[in-house]
Amino acid sequence: MKKIIILIFVYMFITACSNDGYRIENGQVVYERPWNEGLGTVIEELNADPKTFKVLGKDNVSWAKDAYTVFWGYIPLKFMDAKTFEVLGGDFAKDKDKVICGRDIINEADIGTFSTVELVNIEGKKRVYGVDEFAVYTCGLRIPTKDIENFKPLKDGFFKDSRNVSWLGYFLQNANANKFKVLNGGYGTDGSNVYYHHKKIFGADPESFEVISFASAKDKNYKYKFEDRVRED
Repeated sequence: MKKIIILIFVYMFITACSNDGYRIENGQVVYERPWNEGLGTVIEELNADPKTFKVLGKDNVSWAKDAYTVFWGYIPLKFMDAKTFEVLGGDFAKDKDKVICGRDIINEADIGTFSTVELVNIEGKKRVYGVDEFAVYTCGLRIPTKDIENFKPLKDGFFKDSRNVSWLGYFLQNANANKFKVLNGGYGTDGSNVYYHHKKIFGADPESFEVISFASAKDKNYKYKFEDRVRED
């Protein structure tokens, strides 16, 4: 009996979620927000032309457009040109002169060389990134590099190419990219220096350095909190 009840619940949940996103009801384009515990189901009426309306991308909840307007969910993106708008992949799209991630303009993006690429980090996780001649992008993050071919996401906000290591867009001073490895808790080392995020830990011993917990570590000489030595009382 319990199994039957569970199956009924799962079916009801899947059915409730199946209407998420865009649809046309009685000649009106609407957007049903994905259900959440706080708001429940909310259906927004869009000021869109049902005759020219079409959903873009791989799902039914991100971008769409009609002959005049681009939409991100129920939000009209008046600043985007509907005629030239196209989805690139992942969270990225563009029109004739702008690139966006989600609903936000990437002001620094070079429209002439911008594209997307799927990269795999050291844990085997795949993600689509935006790239141009000068940088790699996620929503809200620009990572400068002119070595796109050798660019690699590591983990915990660390990235590297053949020359540099960075953490969330900040370069690690004098880090050896070929020898760099990510530790746990926000730490990393290239065998000569130890870093917390993008900050070098001066005086840390790489050979004996070990992470105790998040943002806490020790070596043979000292204990550390973030990049600072912890005073021993």
